[in-house]
Formats: sequence, structure tokens, C-alpha cells
Amino acid sequence: QNPDAAVIEIAPRQGEDQASELIRQVEILGQIFDREAEADELVAAFESAIDEASDAYDGSTVASLLTSGGKIAYVAPVTGRSLGVLYPTLGLVPAIEQTAEDTSHGDDISVEAIAAANPDWIIVMDRDGALANVEGYVPAAELIAGSEALANVTAVKEGQIIYVDPNFYLTEDIQSYTALYQQIAEAFAA
Repeated sequence: QNPDAAVIEIAPRQGEDQASELIRQVEILGQIFDREAEADELVAAFESAIDEASDAYDGSTVASLLTSGGKIAYVAPVTGRSLGVLYPTLGLVPAIEQTAEDTSHGDDISVEAIAAANPDWIIVMDRDGALANVEGYVPAAELIAGSEALANVTAVKEGQIIYVDPNFYLTEDIQSYTALYQQIAEAFAA
């Protein structure tokens, strides 16, 4: 141990806007490693992707889900794992108004409750898709397509489902969020 070592704390600060925290972290790392130009490029791409997704969004209702272990879980707006931050950042209208009880693995929800909410859009993170060799793995797309209860949901009928890159679950860095916002922008603009 080195008691004289400099310690720089860049973990996200509690209660701060997630997008601002990602930018702050990248800018600090750019300064530390003398890569400020690269950090600026990452931040510019991130902000541009947010702007594009916000501009493409039309006020439709959105439900965010997480699949794991062959089950569909609910990711709450604002406080839910990974996808919750999309709501305040993009101004998304939640199809389901429920606060998070489990901010790391999603909350239990019945497919009937999702169907009753009838979201215009669904954004899904396939947690098991990011993990190697999950026994009995069922892809999120199969879980949703195979659910009779969800068959008449607007998002399902209209093909308005955004499947997040499974690696997002493992990284959740500024590059991953940039790619996700770009994916959302393209889906909303289509």
C-alpha cells in the first residue's frame, strides 16, 4: 500500500444526472491519460446520439423490460437498472408507472400487466444474452414473441421493440449508451 498515492474518485455521484456523470467521468479520464481530444470526441458523439433520439421521439408510451432466466422483468423509469435513465434523458413517457424495487435485476411483472399497459414501444435488455453458457437460455425476442398475452400489444403488433445489444449489460459505458441512443434514434425515426 502507498499512503501517498493520489486517489481520484470518478464513480457516479448519487443523485446526479446519469448522462452528466458519464460525461464527467470521460472528461476526467481524458485529463488523467492526456487523451482530452479523444474524450471530447466520445462526449460529442454521446450528446449527438441523445439529441437525435430526443428529436426522433414522438411522445409514444414506452415500457422497458429485462429478460433473464426465461422470465420477463420490468425496468422502472428513472430508477430501474440501466434502461431507467432513458426516461429522463430522452423525456420518454412511461407506459407503466411503477417505482423500482430491484434496481439491479428488474422487478417482477406479469405479461398481463404489460399487455394492460399496452406500450407503443418496448425496449428490452436480454441479460442472459450477455453471459456465456447460460443453461436453458431463451432469447428475449423468443420470450416476447412466444407470449400470447403480449400478442395484441401495440409495440409487438407494430414491431416497435428495441432489443439492446446484450453486451450493454456488461459495460454500460459512454460508448454503450451512445450506441443505444443511436439505435433508439434509428428505431423512432423509421
